[in-house]
Amino acid sequence: MNSNNQEARILLAIEVIHKDKKLSIRKAAMLYNIPRTTLRHRMEGLPLRTETRANRHKITELEEEVIVQYILDMDLRGFPPKLKNVEDMANDILESRVANMRAKYGILDGDFYNFDETGFMMGIICAAMVVTSAERNGRSKTVQPGNREWATAIICGNGEGETIPPFLVVQGQVHLSNWYTETNLPAEWAIKPTSNGWTNNETGLEWLKHFDKHTKNRRKGKYRMLVLDGHESHESVAFQAYCKENDIICLRLPPHSSHLTQPLDVGCFSNLKRSYGGQIDGFIKAHINHISKIEFFIAFKAAYEESITSQNMKSGFRGTGLIPFNPEAVLSKLDIRIRTPTPPLST
Repeated sequence: MNSNNQEARILLAIEVIHKDKKLSIRKAAMLYNIPRTTLRHRMEGLPLRTETRANRHKITELEEEVIVQYILDMDLRGFPPKLKNVEDMANDILESRVANMRAKYGILDGDFYNFDETGFMMGIICAAMVVTSAERNGRSKTVQPGNREWATAIICGNGEGETIPPFLVVQGQVHLSNWYTETNLPAEWAIKPTSNGWTNNETGLEWLKHFDKHTKNRRKGKYRMLVLDGHESHESVAFQAYCKENDIICLRLPPHSSHLTQPLDVGCFSNLKRSYGGQIDGFIKAHINHISKIEFFIAFKAAYEESITSQNMKSGFRGTGLIPFNPEAVLSKLDIRIRTPTPPLST
């Protein structure tokens, strides 16, 4: 059975059951020629196996059902929609999602946050940075210190350009006192050692509590909204439960779209990486050839203060069409090509 037709039958069966309370699931399944267990699961609200597709698709399954119903309805009336019509409807759904969520919870600009992660490989500098001897002939090469530890910076700001202290994840087992005594990092900055310098479910929850601590007393309304990507640490049961208990609404952006839809990616991260590269270049020119965590913290602090500004944060929200709300800011950048059928060869 065609999956679209079956989905349409399921939707019709559910609608009829809601209207006629005497109609059993078994009888409705027989009437609409669909598996009884499938219909029962849908009535009970159990997720479909196809819901795992959410990590790969821009629209949710419910939104996809709306489009399927639209296609079937137009076809039934003798007006099968063209691909462009379906694409326009999908874009309309994407456009309305952010606005609907903000309106539903009364989210103000100052309570509308984006947080994102960006990684740093200690010892790596921007490809354009070169260090060479005056006596050396030939083409210069980038100097790259031998340390190859990984660090992750979790950064967060809101639509009014305000930020919360960064949360740094570094490779290690314990905190070392010289991370704080030799770097002049602000006391409210957080450092989390992990086995590989990457985030995980535990780190994600720790960051969420860090976010709550620094935003709950300055919120303008009841709810705060977090715009985030689909990283698994943001979807853990503990993460979602903490959000619900503390009036934090999560809005997940379409996967593989951060370069278009994440304010931090659009307005801040390229500046941050460029500034960090300049700081490391300065160390190398000063003949510091081992970039340890101390040098990383010092370089990151300087780069952060230079690049994560109120102006850049606001620019990110504006560039992604979130504040002010302007979906065309993103949709106009999409490379969408409508394929037309190849005309048949003349004989």
